Amino acid sequence: MNEICCNYGLIAPTNTTCDEYIAGKSTDGTPILFKDYYGTIQGNPGNGVIQYSTKDQTNDNVNNPTISQTNPGVFFYYTGLSNTIKGFDGLDPGTAPDPMTIKIDQSDPSTLFPAFTATKSDVKLFKVNDLDGNGIDPGDTCTQVQLSNNQITLGTNGDAGDVTVNFTPDAVGSLYVISVKYDTRSVVGTTSTSWPTVKYTFNTDVGNNGTIEETDTNGITIAPKFGALTLHGVATTGGAVLTQDELAPVVSAAVNYWAAQGVDSQSIQKLRKTDVIIGNLGGTLLGKADGLTVYIDDDAAGHGWSNSPDKLDSTRVDLLSAVTHEFGHILGYGHNVMGETLGLGDRHLPLDLEKDLLKNQFILATAGQSQF
Repeated sequence: MNEICCNYGLIAPTNTTCDEYIAGKSTDGTPILFKDYYGTIQGNPGNGVIQYSTKDQTNDNVNNPTISQTNPGVFFYYTGLSNTIKGFDGLDPGTAPDPMTIKIDQSDPSTLFPAFTATKSDVKLFKVNDLDGNGIDPGDTCTQVQLSNNQITLGTNGDAGDVTVNFTPDAVGSLYVISVKYDTRSVVGTTSTSWPTVKYTFNTDVGNNGTIEETDTNGITIAPKFGALTLHGVATTGGAVLTQDELAPVVSAAVNYWAAQGVDSQSIQKLRKTDVIIGNLGGTLLGKADGLTVYIDDDAAGHGWSNSPDKLDSTRVDLLSAVTHEFGHILGYGHNVMGETLGLGDRHLPLDLEKDLLKNQFILATAGQSQF
């Protein structure tokens, strides 16, 4: 369970309720902070990244990927704990609470991706039952207030993703919370020559006067999901099955390769602790990375692996290229740097350095350097 500060908007997973937002913790013990709930992405805990994947539109996914899906598809932004969404008596004191306008501003600094979207039915207004009269704090509860469509305005063009709510509080001093459920799938179909990582932020402007009363503290990031390395060609059968003895020195050579690129010692230790597992991945899959585990296909999609440091077999798949590629994912590199396919007889190193350098690194490698 997570305690949160009381003066900030909150980006939360879609199972978060208004009461949990006020309490700062969930009723069932699951995190209410999005960055904790979606906390393990590519082996990195607590970063709350929305992952997107791409599909190939032109048989060249490196140069023309189109986003095919996002995970998760939706999330909540809650706002109101600053106690500024509050019934007030304005120009006509002593009469009734004045109407309020609250704008939630979604900021996307990138021109590559569109804003996350919401429908009017995704916008919820809650009155807070302030039990002790001390403002919103744990122990208070929420009651939803019905909004009509004409009380909600959704931004368009340059304001896409923004939400404006107009309503009149029931009394002076009444406190309110607003939630908006955003749909990340608005980016599906976007085509780009890169695999960008984009951070979105959310701000609450009470009165829509340009003054930010409340903002989320973490923002929310959308980033590529690393796909598997696949064979550029057709799978077959009959390839020799890779052994641990054949794999071990190649793994060590791949570690040495990344060390030679100036990767810091802590990251190199991460590679040394990465499990490299041989298994039947099926189809044209050659390798994939998941957390601190790398999976290598047992027979290179039926073609067999070429595990020589300096001679490539034109009828086989280069094992060093595959392992180095998957280690690149562990280090955070995407397919925009490394590509995502490998052909028979090809040696493709992620940073395209001199191939002769790899021969020296391979000679220095020993099986004892890697942990499986």
